[in-house]
Amino acid sequence: FLHPTEGVHGNSGVLKPEDILILISKGGMTDELEKFARVAKDLNVPVMAFSENEKSSLFGIADYTLKLKSKQEEGLLKFVAPVSSVVHSSICDAICAIVILEGRITRKKLKNIHPGGEVGKELNRRLLQ
Repeated sequence: FLHPTEGVHGNSGVLKPEDILILISKGGMTDELEKFARVAKDLNVPVMAFSENEKSSLFGIADYTLKLKSKQEEGLLKFVAPVSSVVHSSICDAICAIVILEGRITRKKLKNIHPGGEVGKELNRRLLQ
């Protein structure tokens, strides 16, 4: 995770061309995300955008796009985006599952990047068997 504000204030140096930057915005017209996308592209990092607005400036910048649709936001003045946040989070979970199912993340790799907590303990136990 890299916050867009930090991404345009020097922290984008952690990005590498083999990474992919996934930017999520309901409307796709957020200045910070647009700037961050341009920084990533200058670093030869592919950009994927999730948005409900296929005519957004973010979609125009991104290498890959995923148009999502959620029901009208309820509550919170029907303006803040809790429903679309859940939809976007679910899509990210599905992408993670696909990466794991394709074998790009093995238990050994997961143990190396997640050594702490109960997950780390269980991975260590299973890998020692």
